[in-house]
Amino acid sequence: MTKSKEEKQFYYRFLVLIIIVFIVVAGKNLFTVLPADQAAESAAISDDLVEISNQPKLIALVPRDVILQRGIIFYPGARVDPVAYIPMLRSLAEEGIVVIIPKMPLNYAIFGINRTAEIQDAYPQVTCWIIAGHSLGGSMAAEYAKENSYRLDGIVFVASYPGKNTSLHGMDIQGLVIRGTNDGLVSEEEIDQVLENFPTDTKIVVLQGANHAQFGHYGVQRGDGQATMSAEEQDAATSLAILEFVGELNGTCVESPSE
Repeated sequence: MTKSKEEKQFYYRFLVLIIIVFIVVAGKNLFTVLPADQAAESAAISDDLVEISNQPKLIALVPRDVILQRGIIFYPGARVDPVAYIPMLRSLAEEGIVVIIPKMPLNYAIFGINRTAEIQDAYPQVTCWIIAGHSLGGSMAAEYAKENSYRLDGIVFVASYPGKNTSLHGMDIQGLVIRGTNDGLVSEEEIDQVLENFPTDTKIVVLQGANHAQFGHYGVQRGDGQATMSAEEQDAATSLAILEFVGELNGTCVESPSE
């Protein structure tokens, strides 16, 4: 028995409705921002050491009373509010490093890979640049570094790694990887699979008990492991690893003298 025209129209409209609902639900999940927690909001306030400005396209953490020579540009993870990284990055600014967190289009670094170039142009006094990123942000930082290594001194992967087709090996840039043993989203095996794509002699720092989401302050993330260190301890260990990495860089990455 063949279906009537009315039945066919009903099934067609029903199918269209299902597709629309799927798109709406999927879109909501894809573009819902993971908000910064109260600790991050509290850390986003200027004081005598660091001036923090929340601008339309970026968040700038600028050390006071220091000649700006060293800079870090930090790409956020997918959907993560950039404010969530201030507790971890603030201590770097307190050590004389200007820190810039770009606000990515739709909160995905894949849509703002080249934001580093305009930031570098806006701070010509900075002569030593490190690009960094968390999760997807680190992978997209590698995409920028692949084409612009001559503008960078180092790259830091926080719970992240370069893509399979993105090799920084042999380039004149130094690398650092920071990962947690309890990370449920980026495993040691995943990083090992692309070791040949990291800069030559990349240093790997493993934080015992650290998970994925606590590299930022945005709450629990689905699929992540349970951290056995506090968020504050993970902040401190991560920022210390980055600070030591900056201190080990050659060339212009030297202590910034007071004015």
